[in-house]
Amino acid sequence: MVAAGALGVANSNAQQAGTKPEHHSDAHLQRVLNWTDAEHQAASEAARKLQADLDAAIAAKAQSFRIPPGDYTEWMAPGQPGHRCILSVMGAENMHIDATGVTFWTTGDQRACAAVFDGCKNVTVSGLTTDMIKSPFVQGVVSQIIPDGCSPGNDKIIIDLEKGFSTIPGGVGRTWHMRRDGSVTAYPGKLNPIHDSSLPPGKAAWIYRGKSAGDVEIGDRLSFHHMNGSGGVVMINCGGMNFTDLTVFSCGSFCVWEMGERSPGGNTYTRMRIIPRPGSTRIGVGATDGFHSYNQHKGPTLIDCEIARTHDDGINIHGHINVVVDVLPDGRHVLASIHARDYDIGTELILRQAPAMKPLGAAKVTAWEPFDKAEGLKLYERMRERYKQEFGTPIRDVIVPEFNVVSFDRPTELAELDIAISQEYCGRGARITNLFVHDGCNRGVFVLGPDSIIENSRFENISFGGLGLATDVTEFLSGGIPNNTKILGNTFVNCGTQNFGGEFADGVIWAMWGAISLSPCLPPFHQEAFLHLTPHILYENIEIRGNRIIDTQGLPIFIGNSRGVTVADNVIIRPFQATPEKLRFLDLTRPGVIEQKFAPPVPAELLPVLREPFYGIFISASDEVTLTGNRVEEAPPFFKGLLGVGPWNGKIHVP
Repeated sequence: MVAAGALGVANSNAQQAGTKPEHHSDAHLQRVLNWTDAEHQAASEAARKLQADLDAAIAAKAQSFRIPPGDYTEWMAPGQPGHRCILSVMGAENMHIDATGVTFWTTGDQRACAAVFDGCKNVTVSGLTTDMIKSPFVQGVVSQIIPDGCSPGNDKIIIDLEKGFSTIPGGVGRTWHMRRDGSVTAYPGKLNPIHDSSLPPGKAAWIYRGKSAGDVEIGDRLSFHHMNGSGGVVMINCGGMNFTDLTVFSCGSFCVWEMGERSPGGNTYTRMRIIPRPGSTRIGVGATDGFHSYNQHKGPTLIDCEIARTHDDGINIHGHINVVVDVLPDGRHVLASIHARDYDIGTELILRQAPAMKPLGAAKVTAWEPFDKAEGLKLYERMRERYKQEFGTPIRDVIVPEFNVVSFDRPTELAELDIAISQEYCGRGARITNLFVHDGCNRGVFVLGPDSIIENSRFENISFGGLGLATDVTEFLSGGIPNNTKILGNTFVNCGTQNFGGEFADGVIWAMWGAISLSPCLPPFHQEAFLHLTPHILYENIEIRGNRIIDTQGLPIFIGNSRGVTVADNVIIRPFQATPEKLRFLDLTRPGVIEQKFAPPVPAELLPVLREPFYGIFISASDEVTLTGNRVEEAPPFFKGLLGVGPWNGKIHVP
């Protein structure tokens, strides 16, 4: 129904856990898709009035605010100043907003989020649901298969576009294939959308590179995403937020997004669901990450949450890395912060040499002062070009650039291109408990901040790996360094389904491997391999205990570049379930995996281990690793053993 009646301050009447309100059903979606102009206008006017009433409640410092159940949609005309969203919650503190039975519908026609919370502290939000009238996917039902319709040996697939989906032609590289039995494949091999201007409205074309041979049949559904920036819930510079029963059914960007500059963070999400609307034909939910968090002083807490069918990571928690763009004659350094400064006087920065992350120690900031922005941008572009020329890898552009001249408490070896990592605004202390992340997410959970715990969670049918700890130093410049992390009592089923081979150039292997990975994610960026083995310690004090790893496609547990790791009481069942054709990409002696320019030669006796690393636990460039109580069940005939020891390791303890 469309919201009506008085909107104002009232006591909360939160939805009880476990209920499935009717407004979550496909019938609700179909009614909205068939809104009359009058119904759409009523939902828009209701949102306009809601905004005014909430603003008044915040100004009055009300402790609670009740949103009447119903449907709300965009009301701000294009070009109007202010946040592009249905509801803006600005500067609220110590308030409970009850949104039980409420759905915010973005149209998908303009870049507008469902709700934004800006500068809020200690606000509880219960029961909110967000969705999109026009899904950020181009999706349709296969109506015709034309043998050799694209070229000899390449079939053309025609789909009839479905109501409620984007009609923007062309693809962006991320696709789904849903068969008539409901099974879904992410990144279906050899199957991609193409532009065909000869088709009538309502139809789109795909190419099957090779004969479809029954892999695609009439009646199947195909889709690809259109990242339009619509939908979702955004937190900007918020702290102490508490969301219960938050649901996101469709989003053209990050579904739930914590962002800002030097945000307090420490937000909690209980029973959050980021999934396609139940009962609908929608294959995907998000065009990018399900839950994305950056620049938070304290990491989020997620309890009893579910995330599925996102077109990137299920969860990604990180900060950003500072890059040295110049060294002044007096020894001070010009640091580029790609999303605002993340350090203060007294902050200890972890120093690393580009590009292989060779440790240069740590130093405390004793002083900083602004550097000219225009000159800083020139230096940053010079640095990007040097990266490309010297290391053969791209490096990302700045988002909210800030350049400062920094003094340290000791002399350093930092040079231009090197990096300085702060641990203060990268989601430190994230806590993820009883998460269910499944079906198609690139990586289930990707954590880059320290002091995190991931426990009692389930990872199932994940495309590029279950759980990864890493530091990205090129394309994304994501930090910090995930020291002091615990991975406890989780279950991983069928992780790494698209881990290697497939449509990637030259059959690259993704750096996240299979179930659990401590991986460098470092340059150089070779097409042959996204993963690169390097000799330097990056991570400290990691505990991997009591996990069950079942039917993993690639390596079950990879320990790379770490010191002080405990791997205990883990059970690995039926590892290396990928096809023999894909398993050949696990040959770590392939070009690009070990770049001799940045790593010492590998001893000849280790080459067989690298060529066929079919072990339950594989260790590279690590020290003080203790293994106890781990076991493998139902291993394939080619399995080499529980422990595989690669290059550059120190002490490995196996009692």
